[in-house]
Amino acid sequence: MFKRRGRILFLDPGSGARARMAEAWAAALGGEWVAPEAAALRPGPVPAQVAAVMAEAGVAVASGACPAWAGGHGGDRDLVVPLELGTGEDWAAILDGARAKRWDLAGVCPGDGATPEPDALRVCRDALKERVSGLLGGFRMKAREADQRQPGPQNGRQG
Repeated sequence: MFKRRGRILFLDPGSGARARMAEAWAAALGGEWVAPEAAALRPGPVPAQVAAVMAEAGVAVASGACPAWAGGHGGDRDLVVPLELGTGEDWAAILDGARAKRWDLAGVCPGDGATPEPDALRVCRDALKERVSGLLGGFRMKAREADQRQPGPQNGRQG
């Protein structure tokens, strides 16, 4: 197993609801491999509809306002995942050299504005689950590789 879990930050260009959803999926699907976090460029509270739609899938979302993005190159995080919504952010300047994997969610997830419709949130929820699952595959693979390199009975060598 990795010496530590991979640190992932999901960065929302809006209030943080989408980042909180991605964070919740990462914790639910891969908490043994990753330590997910959420941040927002314009932090605000997570709408109750987001928590309700995630609860339908059996996943709890952190409540309260999403933390604000502190800037810089991602600090001690292994990966920053900006959730692009086609709102014109200058991600290169915002991320300042952080190792990033950008997800284009324009047309998939509702933006920050009026109260999001539950059906639109479900589409966003399911798209985020699919993307998080794919991302976690790499962390699972790294954990297996690390396990295979460890001496001990699991791979036929004595430690």
